[in-house]
Amino acid sequence: GVISGVHVLPFSPGIDYREIDPELGDWADIEAIADDFMLMADLALNDCAVQGPWFQRFLRDEPPYNAYFLTASPDDDLSEVVRPRAHPLLTPYETAAGVRHVWTTFSADRVDLDYSNPDVLIEMLDVFLGYIARGARAIRLDAVAYLWKEIGTPCIHHPKTHAVVKLMRAVVDEIAPWVVIVADTNDAHQESPGYFGSGDDEAHLVYNVALPPLLLDAFLGADAAALCDWAKDLHAPGPTAAFFNLLSSHDAIAPTALPDSQRARILLAAQAIVLALPGVPGIDYHSLTGSEGPQPGVNELSAALNEPGSLPSLVFDGYKALLRARAGNDAFSPAADRRVLAAPAAILALLRTATAGGCVLCLVNVTGDEAEVSFTDGELGLGDDKVFRELVTDTFLYPSRDDGNRISLVVDAYEVLWLAYSPDS
Repeated sequence: GVISGVHVLPFSPGIDYREIDPELGDWADIEAIADDFMLMADLALNDCAVQGPWFQRFLRDEPPYNAYFLTASPDDDLSEVVRPRAHPLLTPYETAAGVRHVWTTFSADRVDLDYSNPDVLIEMLDVFLGYIARGARAIRLDAVAYLWKEIGTPCIHHPKTHAVVKLMRAVVDEIAPWVVIVADTNDAHQESPGYFGSGDDEAHLVYNVALPPLLLDAFLGADAAALCDWAKDLHAPGPTAAFFNLLSSHDAIAPTALPDSQRARILLAAQAIVLALPGVPGIDYHSLTGSEGPQPGVNELSAALNEPGSLPSLVFDGYKALLRARAGNDAFSPAADRRVLAAPAAILALLRTATAGGCVLCLVNVTGDEAEVSFTDGELGLGDDKVFRELVTDTFLYPSRDDGNRISLVVDAYEVLWLAYSPDS
């Protein structure tokens, strides 16, 4: 009742795009998930596994697969290539046609596809459409920024990479307009918005890659100033484009030395920022359930969630309350307006305004001490009622006013306040 979509990370056995890892299930299981949720599937566009049938045929020099993978000479000048990893870029493999040095951007057991070969592009479009035929309504383009290589260039964010994304968008716009393309750029925030294209011709969603480190910085430094400055300039280019917001690493901002109740409060405060920012939130499994380390089994997780006061139960119940509050208010729509308000460094103050006019003032304290924030009527456009409804707890809050007629609010340590009100008409 609170989650509308499920993102299944790569479900193939790592060697064949068209198969399901038998340890996970089969296509019927994937289709069953798609019946109940908006299913997002991963498409590893850049590379595939060396154990897979395509590369094994490449090693045997069998056409057309002997031209599916990108090769180069060790003597080529590859100094301009931007690297996401420290291992050698080229890996030698013994093939039936002799030793060939294959481009391996991410690891020696992941071999890069050659998109300058039209057969490769056609093959991957067929895989793409196959996932849609199985019920996927969102396709995540994994590490898409590295897709097209050209010696003598950085081989990242290549114009022809953007051309491939445009092609995939044109395909879904024509035959499956309900499908959302999600670009995982795995690179700096300054370049990521380029994958929106003009706002309606590339990805619908783009990973908000700057958000996790900025959130960590805010909580660890007890100072939200840098996060707020960045959020002021956070804009998607059109009504069909939005950032994909997620914070998947939570242990770093909730030290294990703290009591579980405080760890849960810190985690939920960080996740409340993810949920309040403009865009579409992505929720990591561990973040939703408060689980740690290896993914727990169903019985183990159920027991932890049913144990009053445990970290999983505190996080899960708190997260569900946030999600219900968010789903019930149009001010959190990706298309709703947003404005970062001036506030003390301890607090992120974000005003979301629905197209129909309703407002939600989102306040999150990123520190372990209470902090006070104040606003003028003009900053909020507060209506005649002069009252807030706190969405998460469904309680009413009547703000105090100082001598200058400013509205003042005290926000407790790591507290989240989502305050709904009607603006001046």
